Amino acid sequence: GVIVGRAEDLEHNEYLLSEYDLKDFRLVLEMRLTPDSANSGIQVRSQPFEEHSVQGYQADASKGIWGTLYEVHGRGLMVGDVPQPQNTEGWNTYEILCVGTRVQIALNGLKTVDLDDPKGAAHGRVGFQLHQGQAMTVQFRRLRLELNPTQAILQTLR
Repeated sequence: GVIVGRAEDLEHNEYLLSEYDLKDFRLVLEMRLTPDSANSGIQVRSQPFEEHSVQGYQADASKGIWGTLYEVHGRGLMVGDVPQPQNTEGWNTYEILCVGTRVQIALNGLKTVDLDDPKGAAHGRVGFQLHQGQAMTVQFRRLRLELNPTQAILQTLR
């Protein structure tokens, strides 16, 4: 019941991408990253890009950047300097809502991103990143996907 990625010293990032091209959706999942100083992310509205890469939005996970929004092979950091309500020793609940041109992210029930981005991708795949560099383990569980959701972050995530 858990998707696990482990790395010792990857030369390049690796991604596990869905086969489904999604437009409007809500993705809720639990994620754990060990150590907390490692780096990972959740790809949304992304596409394969060159070898070993993707292009599109990423909800980041790493010390100091949990809950931020980054556009890989695009405009870079879209929304940073967000509250850091992560549980550094355990599971964190991510909720990612993409409806129309709006992207919202909540981490452990606290909204960290609410961006209306007409220039961003309107559809794409979801996936998980295993980042190059340091040794790490990243885990994902309790994935829930809702298609064509309402335009509001859930009030309760559990």
